Parts: sequence; C-alpha cells; structure tokens
Amino acid sequence: MQLYSEEQNISHLILDIFRRPVYLFLSLFFSPSFRLCLQYRVESMMLRIAKPMNYIPVTPSVQQRSQMRAPQCVPLIMEPESRFYSNSVLVLDFQSLYPSIVIAYNYCFSTCLGHVENLGKYDEFKFGCTSLRVPPDLLYQIRHDITVSPNGIAFVKVGDSIVHKARETLERAIKLVNDTKKWGARVVYGDTDSMFVLLKGATKEQSFKIGQEIAEAVTATNPKPVKLKFEKVYLPCVLQTKKRYVGYMYETLDQKDPVFDAKGIETVRRDSCPAVSKILERSLKLLFETRDISLIKQYVQRQCMKLLEGKASIQDFIFAKEYRGSASYKPGACVPALELTRKMLTYDRRSEPRVGERVPYVIIYGAPGVPLIQLVRRPVEVLQDPTLRLNATYYITKQILPPLARIFSLIGIDVFSWYHELPRIQKATSSSRSELEGRKGTIAQYFTTLHCPVCDDLTQHGICSKCRSQPQHVAVILNQEIRELERQQERLVKSSHHYFSLNPDRAAILSILSTVARAFSPKSRYARTAQAALIDISHVFL
Repeated sequence: MQLYSEEQNISHLILDIFRRPVYLFLSLFFSPSFRLCLQYRVESMMLRIAKPMNYIPVTPSVQQRSQMRAPQCVPLIMEPESRFYSNSVLVLDFQSLYPSIVIAYNYCFSTCLGHVENLGKYDEFKFGCTSLRVPPDLLYQIRHDITVSPNGIAFVKVGDSIVHKARETLERAIKLVNDTKKWGARVVYGDTDSMFVLLKGATKEQSFKIGQEIAEAVTATNPKPVKLKFEKVYLPCVLQTKKRYVGYMYETLDQKDPVFDAKGIETVRRDSCPAVSKILERSLKLLFETRDISLIKQYVQRQCMKLLEGKASIQDFIFAKEYRGSASYKPGACVPALELTRKMLTYDRRSEPRVGERVPYVIIYGAPGVPLIQLVRRPVEVLQDPTLRLNATYYITKQILPPLARIFSLIGIDVFSWYHELPRIQKATSSSRSELEGRKGTIAQYFTTLHCPVCDDLTQHGICSKCRSQPQHVAVILNQEIRELERQQERLVKSSHHYFSLNPDRAAILSILSTVARAFSPKSRYARTAQAALIDISHVFL
C-alpha cells in the first residue's frame, strides 16, 4: 500500500476536481489533454458541437490526400540580415493572425466556391479531397455577393486563401514601415505574422514611442479584428538565420534590467550537452554587456582548458536523447541511445528504457580510427573506470565551438583560432600502476603527463619532488579535498531526496540526478586522484 504526504494528497484532490469538468468540456481526459497539440483539442470541441447538429467531419484517406493539389501559397519568411545589431530592433507581432483573417474576410468552406474557371458548369469539379458543383442558376442568384480572393488568384482551398491573405497583410505592413520617413525605420526580418524593425540611433524611449506608432498605423489599415501588437525591443541583439535570434529584451519602458531572450539557438535547445548552452549564453552576455572580444576569448579559453585538464564537471557534458523503442530504428542505425540499450540488455533484459525516456551518455577518448558510436558510454561507467576520460577534443571542436562560430563569425571573429592557441595537455589516469598494467588500450595511456594534485606542477611520478619533501602537508591537503567531496555528495543527495519526495512520478530525471550524485562520491575521479596519491606517498615515505 502506497502512502502519500499531505501535500501529495492535496495535489491529487485538485487534479480530481479539474479532471471531470475538462472531460465534459473537451471530451478529453485531463492528463493527456495537456500533452496533446492545440489542433487535437480544438477538433474535439468542434466534434462535440457538430454531433447534435447531425454534421460529420470529412476524413480523407491517404489516397485522397495524395490526389489533392499542392498549396499555391506559403507564409512569408524573410531571410534576415544576419549580423550583430547594436541599435534598437523592434519586434511587432499580429495577434492571432490566421483566425483574425478568417473573421475579417469571412473565409469558410461553406461559402467557398472553388476555382473561377469551374464556376457556372453543371459538371462536378475537384474541391479539396471531395467534389463540388456550382450550376449557372445558383451562380446568378449570388452574383452580387461573390468575392474573388485573394486579389484574383484562384485558390484550391480555404487554407490557401488564408495563408495568402496573411502574407499580403504582412507585406503591406512591411511596405508601410519602410516608406514612412518620419520613423526612420527599416524591416530587417519578417516571419509569418511578425516583423523585426531596425531603428538606427534611437534611444530606448524613442524606440518604444515609434513602436507604438507603427502598431497603431498598421492596425488602422486592416479590417477588424486584425491587430498588430508592439511586443518588445531588442537592445542589442543578433539575427543569425531564419527563426534563430537572440538579444537583450525590454518589454516595458520602465524596465531597467534586460532579459536574455533566445529563439532557436543552442541556449534553448535540448540536442546538446549543458556545457554548450552555458558557454554560449555567457559569451553572448559578455558581448552584449561589454562589447570586449578579449574578455570573451579569455572566458572561452578558460572553459576549454578546464575540459582539457580534466577539471570540468561531468554533469555539464552529459547528452540525454530520447529512446524511441527498438522497433522504431532501422537495422544498423548508429544511435547512442540504442547502442547503450543494447549493451544494457546483454546483462539485464529488464533494463530497456521506456519509449520517450531520455538516455544519458558521454563521449570518451578511444583508439585512433574508432567510430564515434563506439566511444559512447554511460556516465556511471566513466565514473567507475579510471581509464575512461571525456573526449575533450570532440566536445570542444564538435559541440562547444561550432555554435560560437555561427554567432561570432557574423562580426569577423574566428573562435577556432582561440582553441588552436591553447597548449595541449594530456592528463594521466589516477589509478595505481598495478591496476593499469593489463588495462592500457590507447596510445594516450602510454604517453602521459601528470599534474601534481597538490601544487599542479608537471611531474611523471604522481607527486612532484617538491611536495614529496613535505608528506604531512600533502596528506592534509588531499584529505581536505576528500572531505569536501564527501560534503558535496551529502548535500546533493539530500536535495535530490527532497525534490523527489515532492515529485514522485518523475523517475526519468532520477537516473540522471543519481549519476550526477555519483560524480561527487569518494570513488569519483577527483577523490580517486587524491587517494591514489596518498597510496603513492605511503609507498615512498613509510
């Protein structure tokens, strides 16, 4: 019997209160209704209304869909002027543009007659995935109410007309902004229902004033309820490519501290490791706040050196990709989540992740010429095996630097040259010599340069000669490091237990947090380094 705390019982009671009304209103169960797309929920409500009126929806088959004409119009998505903008960039967006177009121009399948060339004929013609007939007598009766839309261009279905009218509305707004001289504005990017307007030399106060004027002027040129809303000001910002931009956002005139706002770039995406997002975000903030490239260079090189020296936290370099089920992958697919699952199934057939569960993994060093898929390991394997090390070259050249290069190349900076300027460091494994005798597998494990764990000087003997003359000092320093790691582990375990006591159903994140917790255990990489050094000292001085 499972017992819940008082907070959990209250949460379950609230969910039960909401479950029944939502089911009655949407004809959907409460839990999946939040995960399903908006279209599914809208269709559920429409079906519930249509059924008492004896209407049924048309459900086209795959063959019917394949026979439909291709769309004749696509939304307007401009290619942005990719660069760093130190001036104000206004962001204006049409509120619910497509529904507003439908209401403003009365677009509906029940009033759509199809192509102009098919009107006035007795024969049926193709209309979407079905057919339609508009005889001459009907056409004569409604001759005064016919509208050819949009602008004489015949459309296949209502969707084409809505998209074209929305595109026409956005193009008209862009032309109005560019032609109005008093604003001194220029549209640098447009995307479906929004536009980015550059104001050269304008202050923040002037930007908000001009933004409101543009919104009011464009709204006045369109029928109700089409409305252009002035959303925010970017100062400064970077427009990278379509649907990828980032900047410091101001939403109100009295806002003093800007908000870091990013769309489409690695800081908000989940297909890379956390280190990529953190380094990119910090670099962009330094660019926006200081405009000093030297500070950004120092920061990036410092983060790369931490990884090369083996001092970076493993939790920042863990990838987590969704597992789609063994039947969803093609034969021979090289997918890390699938590869790790196959290895886990060899020793436990019940260890297969659930479909949609994220599988954590890291990339390690391997022998030259080994495929990347064979370098994939679970984080716990790296923590338990001292011969495995994070592949710093892969993480830096394939994960960290490419996103930075896409941003800073817009201002003529080569970030890869920053990495080439760094000294090459090869850290030795922390295990004792006897433990490694039969485990050496790569050339990097034979030729190693070890940093002294006390003073960080280069040495070939684990502990440098200077520190060997002070064994008591070395023992105290390394024991303090072990105690600090134990305290960090205890704090992390307590916080994770408290979190999951309030969220008992989120088991997918538990595996990742437990892996991170192991990184702070006394048997982790850094603790093993200190313990191995103490063993070496005991052999030398005792």
